Amino acid sequence: MKILALNGSSGFLGKQICQFFERKYTILKIRREDYLDPSALADKLKGVDIVVNLAGARITPVASKKYRKDLYDSRIYTTQCLVKAFSLMDKTPDFFISMSAIGIYDYIHIHNEESVNFGDDFLADLCKDWELVANNDNPILENTAIIRNSIVLSTDGGILKTVLPFFKVGLGTVMGNGMQPFSFIHISDFLRAIDFVIDHRISGIVNLAAPNFCIYLDFCRTLSKRLERPLFLKVPAYLLKLTMGEQSSMLLKGQKVLPEVLLNRGFRFEYTDIQEAINSLINFTHFESH
Repeated sequence: MKILALNGSSGFLGKQICQFFERKYTILKIRREDYLDPSALADKLKGVDIVVNLAGARITPVASKKYRKDLYDSRIYTTQCLVKAFSLMDKTPDFFISMSAIGIYDYIHIHNEESVNFGDDFLADLCKDWELVANNDNPILENTAIIRNSIVLSTDGGILKTVLPFFKVGLGTVMGNGMQPFSFIHISDFLRAIDFVIDHRISGIVNLAAPNFCIYLDFCRTLSKRLERPLFLKVPAYLLKLTMGEQSSMLLKGQKVLPEVLLNRGFRFEYTDIQEAINSLINFTHFESH
């Protein structure tokens, strides 16, 4: 059985990847302490076929300098260590997947993988540096996929798990006017897409997002309808900007992203729009009984 090495295994997506791939690969978990010595990390990665670089502190609308440093170090430093370990190996892994995010793109254009219309805020700059490190001096560059991930919808974590308790009791909230783009991917399609990228050895930039992005208001309305709860609360944009400053852009703006690489290579999404995704994840009877 082939070996898949993964960092970030304790996070929401890391746990999902471990469960999904454990029947197909032997899973080797890269721990935080492994990054203290690139040479020891290189030894640990001997015989590994695939490396998935998923490490990174959770992104939330917080503006403190310490939080920003944690975000930066948890992504840039770990990726630097991995690339350094590759350079010390006689035989490198066959394939390297390094995560990034659609936050690299601006809020104006529609983006496929060829887009160079990047944002100019902190999160966009973080993604740029993250991708640069994954490619810079990487001895397996030609076998590297940079995954620009969108919002992953799952009841086990992420935004959906966060907002569900409020929507279930009729306290669902629309941020701003709700017209901000909302690019997403169902957890099942996320996992299947990672598997597809590995099996087809798709290198370069890959957008992980459903083919039909929506607006945030559609997400809220679909969730409220599924739960048979009202939706009438709104937080005005000016109030968010007043209380959160520049970090309010995380809630008031979004990216319009298309997964052209996956579609052109023949990947079939199971959940192509927000209604299909929400309906598959939310069982009204189940939530009523808890």
